[in-house]
Amino acid sequence: MRTIIYTRVSTQAQNESGLGLEAQQTECKLYAKRFEWEIGGIYTDSVSGASEIDKRPELLNALAELKRGDVFMVYKLDRLARDGALAAIIEREINRKGATLVSVCGEGTAADDDDLGAFVQKRMFTMFAEIERKMIQTRTKQALKAKRAKGERTGGSIPFGYDVDTQGETQILIPNQAEQDTIKEIMTERTQGASIRLIADKLNDKQANGKVWHQTAIRRIMKRHSVENYWGATN
Repeated sequence: MRTIIYTRVSTQAQNESGLGLEAQQTECKLYAKRFEWEIGGIYTDSVSGASEIDKRPELLNALAELKRGDVFMVYKLDRLARDGALAAIIEREINRKGATLVSVCGEGTAADDDDLGAFVQKRMFTMFAEIERKMIQTRTKQALKAKRAKGERTGGSIPFGYDVDTQGETQILIPNQAEQDTIKEIMTERTQGASIRLIADKLNDKQANGKVWHQTAIRRIMKRHSVENYWGATN
């Protein structure tokens, strides 16, 4: 029997103990050796488990390589996908090819599809993987929110209204007074009913902060500083 091995790591892979690429591949190879399966290929993606199929080129290549009677092997079901609906779509394609999905960790994949217990177990593991993904997203958002509350930079470009002061390994956002004055002017004009276009024209007329003002930039500032939150924070 031939097996196609699929492994995956995401941007959080360094936090997922034991699920690195080398560990996944080693365990899958040992599993194939135990059953004397020929390895037809090893395919790897470095994407989130919630990424759509078209964002996972190596998964597509692995599925294309599948032939009737093959085994599609993953270390754990969540390596296939953390989203339940997406996992079901991938599994359906594997079955359509006449192949069998197998997880090294078990999770009901190797049992016959008519085995109700295996079916339920498989769906439960997929559900748990999806819940874990949502928990990771929540923890990440909370961590970023906490950093922003302490004035720390959280990546990307420096937001308008601030400069960066590096303190050791931490980058602290320091208010830029001239830019803060412009933000205040934008928010004041908007609360008084001025259109975004008019605000942009006024800023360009006086060459505020030495830059050309576009409506998209003003919308971005307004989105970051909602009127209610802005005045609540400055009063």
